[in-house]
Amino acid sequence: MQTRKGFTDGKYPGSKSKIYNRLLASYSNYNIGVLTEKDPGENSLTDLNTFFLQTKDNGYLTNLVAGDYTLEFGQGLALWSPYGFAKGADAIYPVKKKNRNIVPYKSANENNFFKGAAAAFSFNSYKLSAFYSSNKFDANIDSVSSGILSAPIDGLHRTTTEIRKRKSAKETFKGIRLDYISNKSINAGILYYNANFSNSFLPSSIFDLNGNNFNYYSFYYDLFFNKVNIFGEVAYNGTSVASITNVQFAIKRNLMWVTSIRNYPRNFINIHGFSFGERSGAVTNEVGIYNGIRWRSPIGVMDAYYDQFKFPFATFSNPVSTQGDEFLINLRSKPKRNIETVLRYKIENKEITKKINGSLQIVDRKRQNLRGEFIYKASSSLRLRSRFEITNYQIPVLAIDEFGYLVFQEIKIKPINNLSITSRVIFFNSDSFNSSVYEYEYDLKGILANVGLSGKGIRWYIVSNYKLTNFLNISLKYAETYKPDEKQLSSGESLIYNNVDNRLSLQLDLLL
Repeated sequence: MQTRKGFTDGKYPGSKSKIYNRLLASYSNYNIGVLTEKDPGENSLTDLNTFFLQTKDNGYLTNLVAGDYTLEFGQGLALWSPYGFAKGADAIYPVKKKNRNIVPYKSANENNFFKGAAAAFSFNSYKLSAFYSSNKFDANIDSVSSGILSAPIDGLHRTTTEIRKRKSAKETFKGIRLDYISNKSINAGILYYNANFSNSFLPSSIFDLNGNNFNYYSFYYDLFFNKVNIFGEVAYNGTSVASITNVQFAIKRNLMWVTSIRNYPRNFINIHGFSFGERSGAVTNEVGIYNGIRWRSPIGVMDAYYDQFKFPFATFSNPVSTQGDEFLINLRSKPKRNIETVLRYKIENKEITKKINGSLQIVDRKRQNLRGEFIYKASSSLRLRSRFEITNYQIPVLAIDEFGYLVFQEIKIKPINNLSITSRVIFFNSDSFNSSVYEYEYDLKGILANVGLSGKGIRWYIVSNYKLTNFLNISLKYAETYKPDEKQLSSGESLIYNNVDNRLSLQLDLLL
């Protein structure tokens, strides 16, 4: 609701509103979807527009999507949707990806989806899929060579520069896959696809994308032997081979263990992959070993993991090879039927680059988080939730030792039938962005909000959802962040000329 610098100086020609509309309709085994969206500052109400038509279970034709779609294969080394799970409080679930094959596109993310057609045919235990796409995407084009310097993924088209990059390059994508699916113990598949671009990518280093034509080959497997599940994928890009191998073992009814070994070479270039790793989704320049365990103990459910990783070649932020490790333990318990507690500790050690005495050096960085949470369900219409979290950021060689903390109180009530209200007040304080704290928030349906808080301030929000009729839901959210020690917030064209950042969101859901 605050007016940012881009609007006051005329750089953003559109309104301050973010406007999103989506229609999903189903009849028998047919589905249709239409989505439009504009971001704040954009002129067109349909700056993003997507469409799909899907039919399923028509004899041998098990799935057909025309329009916009995504593809998921194996463990995501060669081909996956724009989203995936990362390491977290659940030590087991994020390791194994659930391969959905052809998926209609329903998201407002403006990158890494396909526009064309995809179909899957089933013959007994075999499934054959084919797909084709021709889709334009945002790119910064070199004025001399016409090569692609970069492909921005923010989806913003407000300023003259941002509008110039909009859909300035095109990808032609085609491929085929064959799956063997057994209800007993073996699932496996092979994949080939070709991605051809209208312009060549201009590399900034030896292992960056180079050229305009890329071929990928991949094989995945998912094997079950009693209490043991072995799954993984091997992918080849014409230059090198990337692989991930996982073993999941149900040791006892209440005890489960998983281990994952990943090897993503520095010259394996990731175009449409999104696999498990330290850098979520980046299937390149990483070697790692992950071990996770879940124990349903007498005092609660304990999840713990230990992950070791190494980046064999230079990354964007480090000029040489670096490494690190990470450990997390999370205990969720219910001492009483209406009380739940959570205690979590996480420590990450990683090598980073810092300038010392005028020269760049690799130094050790440690980041620790401690979280405690108390949830009390007083009745069917009242729930209270409290959390504290402390974060510590250290670089010993530079004598940097920063702290941050967060405390919040949340209440969720249902004062009358069909109405629910959730409100949260958060107090936070951190020495800098390095020691910032994060909290997932309740939001309007379909929106994921993971808010990072740094500096000193108060944030609060209220979300209400009212079922007006059997087919109409109205939801509203107001959120505000206040930093008393600041005079301005953010920077650049996003600058706010005061110390309050607030927004109001309204959503209508019509369900017939």
